[in-house]
Amino acid sequence: MPSDRSVSSPSTRSLLLPFLSALLAALSFPPAGQAWLVWIAWVPLLIWLSEHPGPFRRAFPCLLLVGTIYHVMMLAPFCSLAWWGWGAMSEEAMRGAAMFQRLFVSVLLLLAALWGGVMVAVAGWLARPSLSRPLYAVWVVPAAWVLGVEWFAHQAVFGFSWGLIGYRLHAHDALRQLASLTGVYGLSVLVLAVNAVIASWFIALRQRTPRPMAATLVVLGLLVGSLQHGHYTLRMGMSQSPRVRVALLQGAKTEYTVEDLTADGLDRLYPGMIPEAVEGGADLVVLPESVWLRTLQADGTSSPLATNPISLEDLSRHIAGWVQERPVHVVLGLDVLADGRIYNATTVWSRERLVGYYRKRRLVPFAEYRPVAFGHFAPANRLHGDRFAYTPGQGPQLVQLGPLALGMFICQEVMFPSLIRESVREGAMLLVATGNDGVFRSPVVAQELSHMAQFRAAEHRRYVVRGMKSGVSAVIDPWGRVVASAPVNTRGIVAATVTAMNGPTPYTRFGDWILWVCALLVLVLVPAARRRRLPPD
Repeated sequence: MPSDRSVSSPSTRSLLLPFLSALLAALSFPPAGQAWLVWIAWVPLLIWLSEHPGPFRRAFPCLLLVGTIYHVMMLAPFCSLAWWGWGAMSEEAMRGAAMFQRLFVSVLLLLAALWGGVMVAVAGWLARPSLSRPLYAVWVVPAAWVLGVEWFAHQAVFGFSWGLIGYRLHAHDALRQLASLTGVYGLSVLVLAVNAVIASWFIALRQRTPRPMAATLVVLGLLVGSLQHGHYTLRMGMSQSPRVRVALLQGAKTEYTVEDLTADGLDRLYPGMIPEAVEGGADLVVLPESVWLRTLQADGTSSPLATNPISLEDLSRHIAGWVQERPVHVVLGLDVLADGRIYNATTVWSRERLVGYYRKRRLVPFAEYRPVAFGHFAPANRLHGDRFAYTPGQGPQLVQLGPLALGMFICQEVMFPSLIRESVREGAMLLVATGNDGVFRSPVVAQELSHMAQFRAAEHRRYVVRGMKSGVSAVIDPWGRVVASAPVNTRGIVAATVTAMNGPTPYTRFGDWILWVCALLVLVLVPAARRRRLPPD
């Protein structure tokens, strides 16, 4: 009769499998950045789930814990938040506010990770019955994960698309082109289908069941088709639309003393960098967000929250002095006062006047507005006073420079594919972004947002020009390839020539249609897989 130790030992070893998946998935994410691991990361979890005996409620705690650990590791870079716009405060009050901010952010991220763990468990519950039938598994596993973990879970937490599996393929030029058909969710489906079929082979070998040949052929077809589409797309020629020379100014300074600013509140680095960019032949000079600590008074209205406003005329004189007589346009991120409200905005200037401006649509919770559900408990931005909150902009707000239509977005808006899609559907020919990722000490945040920008370019076949205060500033071509860039915390000017692009991609036209396909697969295949009378594949 075997000892208790020999009976429990296999179970203990088996329990390590789901935690191995969490580790592999985390290693595929920066800072480790071993993206290739994403193709096998979830195989151990699927093997364990297929062999876990008894009712699902026994597997739920383990899935919840594994999912929570995975999300904690994925969200950890946000704990490096260094600045939340506390405004004029005493040193003692600043220390207290900073401590409360760190505590609040840590608790909030832990709750978000726990919510992610719940949805991982739900996805496991949906996928479990299909794991004994590989032809079902290669569809149900990706559909359940994408629908539950990557879409629903994110929509419930401010809608951020952080950490999606598809983003791990940012460096793969050919596969990245799938985004023009399906968006980033399509790449997540592809990766998870590969995980599912690999797991099916291990399950078949361990349980001595028929080999999953049909499922393997299906996944190989998806993979080869995606690669073929990608290689074909990469051979497409460039349009003959207007070409524009752009220069992105990255000062790489995030913390200021009074000596670092001009009398008008401008970072002293930029008045010297702008003429250099103009002399280099730039048609469009892009300054990042938060380099001018004043509020532009755009229409003559006033607000008690607008501190130290600057008039259109005064700012126009500054722009004219920088560009001299050159036909150059300058993009500058700063606060704008209009209609008695304050907006986080990106302005576009010619040498004579303000051409137009974009007002940020998706504001950062707590930093730019206080969510109602949190009441007065949550910390808030006090840059313009205790009751300050930005007003969100509405619609694409394209800025027209002659025949060239600029679609604009600010900072973390790169995480919202629907915003960029709305701008392109409205007619944007070039996508321009400003921002300041330097509010996070961890470089992972800046790197990940830059990777997302590669997908936004590939989704719509548009150049993305992204000027960031401390990096990563980059010019990205319509296939998502980085043409020129400046790494994090490096001062410099990023210059390149871009082309205005026209025409929609399938993703531009139809958006995230693949979510409907995932929902249909779950609704049809999950009940079918639960019917015991269905024979295995």
